[in-house]
This record gives sequence, C-alpha cells and structure tokens, in this order.
Amino acid sequence: MFSLLTKGRRKSIGTGRSGGRRYVDPHNPDNTYSRGPLPAWMKERMLAAGYDPADKGQREEFKTSQLELVA
Repeated sequence: MFSLLTKGRRKSIGTGRSGGRRYVDPHNPDNTYSRGPLPAWMKERMLAAGYDPADKGQREEFKTSQLELVA
C-alpha cells in the first residue's frame, strides 16, 4: 500500500545543482542574480546604464557587459 503513495516523479531537494549561471555585481559582491525575476538592484543598474529591463536582448547584453559571470 505504501508503495502506491510513493510512486511517480520525485523531487530532489538540496542536490546542489543550480542549473544555470550566476552573475555578480562587480560594484557590490553581495548583489547576485541567477534566474527568475530581476532583483531591484539589477533593474536600477540597468536603468542607470541606459538599458531597458523589459527587453530580453538588453538584459542579456547588460549581464555580459556589466556583471561578472561566476558560473
């Protein structure tokens, strides 16, 4: 009976796989971004540098030119 409750897809929690890249603000290493909604600090930096946070192409350009990739 118990085996019926545990069948199916299992989620692995805490495996250490991030599945993506992590970017760090060179001006403040406490500011990091990996994926998901843009943090406020990143939106502010993008606007100050003349980028549009709503434009995917400009977000990618900003990440490659203004942030450090730490993997």
